[in-house]
Amino acid sequence: MALVDVNALVEQVVSGLGYELVEIETVTSRSRAGKLLRIFIDTKADDKKRSEINVDDCTSVSNQLTAVFAVENIDYDRLELDRDGTNVEKIQFLELYVFVLDKCLQHPDGAAGR
Repeated sequence: MALVDVNALVEQVVSGLGYELVEIETVTSRSRAGKLLRIFIDTKADDKKRSEINVDDCTSVSNQLTAVFAVENIDYDRLELDRDGTNVEKIQFLELYVFVLDKCLQHPDGAAGR
C-alpha cells in the first residue's frame, strides 16, 4: 500500500473547492486528544466574488476533507479549519464580546430598552 502525501491531498481538495491553501500544521500531543491537523485557507487571489473566508467556507472544506481522509485512511484525531491563520471562532467571540461590552458601557445601569 502506497503512502499518501497528506499535504498534496489537502492542496488538491482545497484548490478543487476554489480556495487557496495557506498552511498545514500538524500537532501531536500526548496530553490532548492525539494528532491535530490545522489547515489554514484563504480566497484565491483572482477570486473577486469572495471577500473573505467565513464559517460556511470552513465547514464546506472540513466536510470534504473528512470524507476524503476516511477514503484515504488518513490518521488524525482532530481537524481544524482556520482562515489565513486567524481562528474564525475566536474572531466571532471577540466581535460578540465587543458588541456586548459596548452596549453595557452605553447603559451601565441596565436601563437599555426601558
